[in-house]
Amino acid sequence: MPPPELYEEYGICAYNLGTEQQPLLGSYYWLEEAYRLHPDTLTTVVLEVQELTSVSYDAFYRKALDPMRFSSVKYRAVKEYTARDEAETKDVISCLFPILSYHERWKELTEEDFLKAFSEPESYLRGYDYVITREIEVVREYDDVLPFTGELDPEAGETELVEESLYYFAKMTEFCEEHGLQLVLVKTPTDTWTSADHNAVQMLADSYGLDYYDFCFSPYADDIEFSIALDIIDNHMNYYGARKLTAYMGNCLVEYYGNQDVRGKDGYEFLEEELTAYKRRIISASLREETDPAEYLSTLMNEEGFSILITVCDEAANSLTEEQRETFASLGLTQLSVLAPQSSYIAVIENGIVEKEMAGMENLTLSGTLVDGSSYSLNSAGFNAGLYSSCMLNGEEYSECGRGLNITVYDNQRQEIVDTTYFDTYEASERAPADLELRYAEDMAAGKAFEELDEDEQKLYLYEQSCETQ
Repeated sequence: MPPPELYEEYGICAYNLGTEQQPLLGSYYWLEEAYRLHPDTLTTVVLEVQELTSVSYDAFYRKALDPMRFSSVKYRAVKEYTARDEAETKDVISCLFPILSYHERWKELTEEDFLKAFSEPESYLRGYDYVITREIEVVREYDDVLPFTGELDPEAGETELVEESLYYFAKMTEFCEEHGLQLVLVKTPTDTWTSADHNAVQMLADSYGLDYYDFCFSPYADDIEFSIALDIIDNHMNYYGARKLTAYMGNCLVEYYGNQDVRGKDGYEFLEEELTAYKRRIISASLREETDPAEYLSTLMNEEGFSILITVCDEAANSLTEEQRETFASLGLTQLSVLAPQSSYIAVIENGIVEKEMAGMENLTLSGTLVDGSSYSLNSAGFNAGLYSSCMLNGEEYSECGRGLNITVYDNQRQEIVDTTYFDTYEASERAPADLELRYAEDMAAGKAFEELDEDEQKLYLYEQSCETQ
């Protein structure tokens, strides 16, 4: 769940203290650490139950424990981690001070290591990993995605839960009871969680009298309208799925578990600053949903720290409306506001300011350097100049080379591409919604035939048909 959205919608101050395949040993000691640092405000603990069924490798213990501050909590966690495998001696000191474990890595360092070392931590995400790709958009065939019915297999039996995980689960329940904390069990949607897994955890939850929300199966999967095709990528929830789950659980945390709304309260002002940074981080999602190129550029040019590179391929003026042209003019895109049919066009925008703009009937090229030192090379060939578009940034091609306005957005603060897209403003003044779920629903409601759907919609249609026949 994205904690910033829990705050924005429900006023809940939350943090995701999970790491990749985090063993229950790590989860238990992160619970202790959270309580050590916030004994007066911690009220509810939401535990993802996946690792009750999995045996963790050493690397995942280290991923869980290495980031923890040095304290008595970390010392006890490391002592138990290093003692758990009698056949392998682990050094407590090197685990307490990770630099001692990895000091020999200087021989293996790459450019990526230095980029990570000098990058700012994204603490405003509060432990959330933002991904907007959808499973159905990346597979070649619709049947590459596991059909989802949401129904439990009544004859599945129960998976045998991991002994070590059960031990630390018991410690978690005891700790929560002792300190007056509410423990809530959740299974986030995946395509590998089985009915037997569900049954085993349900029995465990019942034995402790705990609430258990399994969003892989009915009724909770139905309640959030979960779809494997739309809401996960590589067996992890994407942004769209996470928002569905957050909306549901946020309401539960307020209504059933009494989590307080801290918006506007003293001491929580930092959450507003983090929410602003979070919205900037997820701007790529809102850009994908923008159908009007003028509004798309307006959104970006009102934000600082973005470079926008625009090139035209083929023809981009035919369907531009007077209102769009007026908006372009108000943004300082003078030549775009009067762009003639079949013209080539290039623009470079930095921090909301149009730095360079050129248009003409000939093949246009432009090279330069962005404010962060990144080099670019742009090429625009209109209808009579070659029908081509190129946007090279630091030696890599990013132009979609689609007919119309091709736009590449670069975040100078994060030094990464935010979006690459194009608007076919020869065909129409606006494009279809990029949200596949929304676009598909609208086209089906409009009665479009299968042949009229785009490629991803056709895959989604066939996928949904396969789910219904399971």
